Amino acid sequence: MIEPAALIVSADEIDDRMGPIPGRSSDRIARELRAAAKLVTELQSALEKINQIRNSIIGTQTLNWSEHVYPLVAALADVGIEGMSYPEGRKYYGTLVERAVKAEDALGEIKKIALTVKPDDVPSQLAHIIRLCIDAVAPATEVRN
Repeated sequence: MIEPAALIVSADEIDDRMGPIPGRSSDRIARELRAAAKLVTELQSALEKINQIRNSIIGTQTLNWSEHVYPLVAALADVGIEGMSYPEGRKYYGTLVERAVKAEDALGEIKKIALTVKPDDVPSQLAHIIRLCIDAVAPATEVRN
């Protein structure tokens, strides 16, 4: 682990250790190091909270919204990581049932193609089957080539 206190030095200490740095002020470097130390402290705190949540999930072999999900969202938000809202996430990923239905529909289309394909049509039909498979498993708003 990084010790944040080791990052905090005064401008005089920077000058003593490194000498003058062309184009950089020692005061500015000291400020940047203090900001970096603060960020390291915040990130280490968030990681510790996330680790505690992970340990609880593993130890209890359950997932509880109040005990795990909300604290995880809060720990990430504390360090500026905002995830998707429920409507955005639902639109992007769909539910497991919605994705399973989509995959079953694609499988039905693939079976129809497989039963009617002629040897000369194999390359174009194969491309169509691959596209159906990609569409069935990819999140709804993912950019696809």
